[in-house]
Amino acid sequence: MTGFVFKRELISQGEVRINLRSTNFKYLDINIPRIPAGLEVLEKDIFHQIVKKIKRGRIEVNITTNFLDFQNISSQDFLRIKKIFSLALGELLEFKKIQGQSIKKEIEELGASLKRRTASFKKYLKRKELPLGEDILEEVSLISFYLSHLSKILSKGEKRPGKILDFLSQELLREINTVLAKVKDKKLSLEAVYFKEEVDRLRELAQNIE
Repeated sequence: MTGFVFKRELISQGEVRINLRSTNFKYLDINIPRIPAGLEVLEKDIFHQIVKKIKRGRIEVNITTNFLDFQNISSQDFLRIKKIFSLALGELLEFKKIQGQSIKKEIEELGASLKRRTASFKKYLKRKELPLGEDILEEVSLISFYLSHLSKILSKGEKRPGKILDFLSQELLREINTVLAKVKDKKLSLEAVYFKEEVDRLRELAQNIE
């Protein structure tokens, strides 16, 4: 998920500023492009804190100060800088949690809509005679199977659902593309197009969560 946190604190030698930015990425990518010379030892602790709390996303950390002398920095100030980063990371996680609740609600709404559209496909299959080459029984069965898994993921409250949702989205797209290739019925084709648009949105949302 995307997010941005800025923390500014005074220590005995001056001001410390920490910028923490999170953007969408399928893996965990930690980047610390700016850290004052003399504070490089903080990098290990920063990496450890992030890896412990975040599993997916591109995380960028920038630390700047308005002073240059790090040789005489006290152990107390050093610990305070670590604490400032911990607070910034905590704020980012809280933001991600709130954003995650909103995303979950949208995914639930998409799931309900996709099931309604699948009902149209099932109704089409109940015709006594389907046009040659338009038998979509296998595709519709698989779509129903994947949507049932989507419901289970949301109801169980999986801790890291992002990768699973991404996989389900890809499989749903594969099946609906086959439906579109087979079916010539205009009304059903339009329903399949809307279905595909909603799955694209589902896949987009999956990239936003761990």
